[in-house]
Amino acid sequence: MVEVNQALTLCTDFGLTEKLFTEIFYNFIPSWIKTLILALISMKVLSSILHLKPDFRVSLILAFWLIHLTTFSQQPANKRYAFEAKGQSLSVVLDRLSELAPVNFTYNSADPSFSKKITYRASNKTFEQILSDILKISGHNSRQIGNQLVVYRIDAPPSEAVVQESETSGLPPAPRIDTVLSIVEKPVILNDTLVLTDTIVKTDTLLVRDTVYLEKEVIRYRRPGLKIFSKDFFKSEPNRNDGLSLAFSYGQYYGGSSCTAGPEYSELLALTKETESMSFRNFSLGSDLNYTMSKWTFSAGLQLTGFSNRFQYNYIQSTGGYYQTDTISWYYNIIEEDTTWIAVTDSSYLPLDKEEVSYNQLNRLGFLDLQAGVTYSYFSNESFRLYLKAAFSYSFLIYSDGILLQDKPGFPGIDYSEVDFARGLFSYQFGTGISYMAGNSFDVFAEAAYKSYSSKLINDYPIDKRYFGVGLKLGLIYYF
Repeated sequence: MVEVNQALTLCTDFGLTEKLFTEIFYNFIPSWIKTLILALISMKVLSSILHLKPDFRVSLILAFWLIHLTTFSQQPANKRYAFEAKGQSLSVVLDRLSELAPVNFTYNSADPSFSKKITYRASNKTFEQILSDILKISGHNSRQIGNQLVVYRIDAPPSEAVVQESETSGLPPAPRIDTVLSIVEKPVILNDTLVLTDTIVKTDTLLVRDTVYLEKEVIRYRRPGLKIFSKDFFKSEPNRNDGLSLAFSYGQYYGGSSCTAGPEYSELLALTKETESMSFRNFSLGSDLNYTMSKWTFSAGLQLTGFSNRFQYNYIQSTGGYYQTDTISWYYNIIEEDTTWIAVTDSSYLPLDKEEVSYNQLNRLGFLDLQAGVTYSYFSNESFRLYLKAAFSYSFLIYSDGILLQDKPGFPGIDYSEVDFARGLFSYQFGTGISYMAGNSFDVFAEAAYKSYSSKLINDYPIDKRYFGVGLKLGLIYYF
């Protein structure tokens, strides 16, 4: 310390303050230069007191410098320490370590890893062993750069050169810290006209980049009592293999009535088949709600089915040709206790009159079918599918207009309004078709179908009439 105080006194003469000299001397001057300076100052003091010769002074300076340098370099490495830290942050522990040995630590104080709490205890260990243990515990490492010992995280080592970072789209540029640790250029002039010049330039570039993403769940208030729908309820892409759909169809049929009767009514049966013909005027108009499960589709709905057939019939209606007797008056005879009434009549002849009756019109019947069915898709891809369908229904007669032949002589006709029709009938339908995806939620389909009513149409009539039809149905399917 005598040499340091003497050096402070000399530097004050050159215009350096004590604080500035201390900062430069302890932080930026290497140890071997410190030793040389202290040796020069010591020899300066001794030569002024003992009046030593120049040659002897140079030899003494070199010897003192070598001895001092050897002692100084071996002192920190051989010295043993006892050190203890309980729940202290890494930055505080490093500050305490810097008090044990002449070492200057450099680290990024903004790094949260230096706030990590450390508990450590050591006895009879060197400074390097203590530092290595502490850095191993905290997950850090160190590097000697000049007179500074840089402490850093293992995953973020410091760079000794300036690194040019490429720009990253969407991220702010990483901050760059270029720190010049020391630039010292100081001439030292000795009395022996020995000029020593040492230029030390130390540059350290630290790149610090840290991106933190904070995600916070937003809790929204939900009004109680509201129904929570499934996330797939309002889906924009319908699932044609599992879900609900609505179908609309229109069909045109070729058909009429099939008639059967006993042998005793063969003449009436033949005349009925002759007078009423088959036609293409038959139709159906329906709507079904469908539910699809893989290849199977179950449906239920309503269908209006109408039959319209041409009825042509001519026959001769005869009147007269007989005597008509009219009662004019009555008289009576009383014999004892009996009374006999006698009518006075008058007869007149009615001449025979014949009239031809001709029918040429459409016989119409309309049924409302409550139907349920099942469909099986035996082939399908992304665009179309082929299927088979079967449906059964219970039908109600909702309108009728036409003429029916009677089982009477001459087989006269009678209007449908006077006929006793069955109000409920069973019917069935079979078909096969193709469905094509026309849009995101729509399919169009075409289907060949056969429909028949299995119940007797007219009550108390000798001929059993049952309607049927074969036709083509076209329709549209909307998927929810």
